[in-house]
Amino acid sequence: MDFEQAKEARRQRRLTIVIGSIAAATLFVAWFSVLNLLTEDTQNEPVQETATASSATPAQQPDRASDSGETCADPRSQAPECVARRKALMTWSEASELAEDLNERNAAEWATLPFAQAVSDFASAAQLFQDNAFIEAEAQFSDALTQFKQVEQTGREKFDDSLQQGWTALDNEATDDAVAAFEQALAIDPRSDRAQTGLERAQAQGETLDLYYQGLVARSEARLDDARSLLEQAAARDPGNAKINDALQSVVADIRNNNYRGRLSIGFQALEQGDGARARDAFTQALALRPGSAEATQGIQQADTLVRSQSLDRLITNADDLAEREMWEASRALYAQALDLDGTVQAAIDGKATLDRLLELEAQMDDLIARPFRMSSTAVFQFAENVLADARTYTGTWPRLSAKATQLEGLMENMQTPVRLTLVSDGRTNVSIQRVGEIGQFDERILDVLPGSYVVTGARAGFRDVRQDFDVLPGSDPITLTVICRDEF
Repeated sequence: MDFEQAKEARRQRRLTIVIGSIAAATLFVAWFSVLNLLTEDTQNEPVQETATASSATPAQQPDRASDSGETCADPRSQAPECVARRKALMTWSEASELAEDLNERNAAEWATLPFAQAVSDFASAAQLFQDNAFIEAEAQFSDALTQFKQVEQTGREKFDDSLQQGWTALDNEATDDAVAAFEQALAIDPRSDRAQTGLERAQAQGETLDLYYQGLVARSEARLDDARSLLEQAAARDPGNAKINDALQSVVADIRNNNYRGRLSIGFQALEQGDGARARDAFTQALALRPGSAEATQGIQQADTLVRSQSLDRLITNADDLAEREMWEASRALYAQALDLDGTVQAAIDGKATLDRLLELEAQMDDLIARPFRMSSTAVFQFAENVLADARTYTGTWPRLSAKATQLEGLMENMQTPVRLTLVSDGRTNVSIQRVGEIGQFDERILDVLPGSYVVTGARAGFRDVRQDFDVLPGSDPITLTVICRDEF
């Protein structure tokens, strides 16, 4: 079976369904005859596919377009009968689909006569088509389709009226009327979610209203938690009931207002007790219950001020304690935290400034002590003198700084004490010392040099230069170096 034959078979199945829905009516005989005719036609008629419509011809007796013998086998034929045949097939398909849909929606119950008449005309059109009266069949199918559409419009209007009656009855608490109206709507459109929802609400309305009125009584007696529970149950049974939802929202608002007042009371009580953190938590909860509340906002500000003041006191006290124990880094961090809270607190300003200077002096002395040879430079030595003088202004209070100042002072004294240096050569090598100058040619020369790092070089014509780095440590023993050029070019 090709594509067009499959389409033709589906048309027959739809028609069979429609016929079955009217089988109990007086039109049964007519439908039964048409079904037999169409079944016979389907078995005998090959179908050709076209871009615009289906065209079929019997296998043994071709459809006649005219008495002259022209057939409708050619899908491009413009003969009136062939054009009408193609239009009839398309209208047949549309009408049968609509008839099937109306049958599923029980049109025979709510539009008995119009639906029966449309079915009758549809059956007549099918018979005309079987008789090859394509022009008459096309007109009859169009008329049947129009009638089916009118039935569909009638059903839509009755459905909308029934829904509206159901909602109105629900609002008026007329439960029986609401159930009847929604059942009528479902009879017209069994697939409607709105009608099904309305029917479920109507069927549950008795128990729902009982819960609703119990909730109102509980609210009037100030049993707000009970009222909310009852109204929530009612709302769960009937989510679309505006009256129940409004009552529930009112109870929730009452509960929120009570909670708001309770949170404010706790907050102000905590302020009086000096518990800033607890007060802030209570005021924050109050603000969440009533956004924009001036009372809660002011309470939070007061709590923050109290918390900040208490935090500042703790930070400065702890910082002072750490500073006395010469835990300067930790103390400085606490002073910095205090200034982050309030940059105008003088105790934190002074404390941080003192520790900044102590840590700076300590770092400078540590660097000089770690690399004492740098003080062989006049500029660095003068810098060391300044650092030592500044450190001495704090040493009476800070033993940690005093010890490093004493160590630095000893190194500075050693850096100013010369060390004996003996140079040995061959009398032909020209010797010089970086930062000292040229010594010349000699067999032995004795010098006094300050501690530091030096480079001694030797040069002689025709020989490779020699170079030697050496350090003179503060307070070290006399040093002897040999400088002779031995390698000829």
